[in-house]
Amino acid sequence: MIRRHLLALAVLALGLAGSADTALAETGLIGTWILDEAALRADVDAVMTEQFESLPAAARRQAENAMRAEVDRIIQTATGTIQFRADGTATATSAAGPSEWVWTSSEGVVRLEKKEALVSDVPLLGTVVGSSLYLEPDVAGEPGLPLPLKRQGNS
Repeated sequence: MIRRHLLALAVLALGLAGSADTALAETGLIGTWILDEAALRADVDAVMTEQFESLPAAARRQAENAMRAEVDRIIQTATGTIQFRADGTATATSAAGPSEWVWTSSEGVVRLEKKEALVSDVPLLGTVVGSSLYLEPDVAGEPGLPLPLKRQGNS
């Protein structure tokens, strides 16, 4: 199960790089967002605690070390920014370069789709919770751990 969470994060990190909804714009979505590394590590730690609690101590340490190494890889891949604009477009910038997205929203959920999507590109779903934006791949039947973002410049 934890591997599926991290696989979903990896899909999101690789893809990370509509019409504007007034209510969502008022929540503060418009602007530049970055990965909230501390929140991601805390979320993964919580999932590992739950998923690995029944493992013997040595196996638990080994599994936790492997998962933390995977999280480090995901963080390196997902480092960058996403800038949401009021016109329903967004630009994601990462080590892979910039990518252009279109975003729409409905009932508090934002959906991002690449402008020039390849078959392998997965749309993203997001929700704003407090001052955080949580994004995850829109993949049916594959529950994932949402990737937490924070507004650039916020600690």
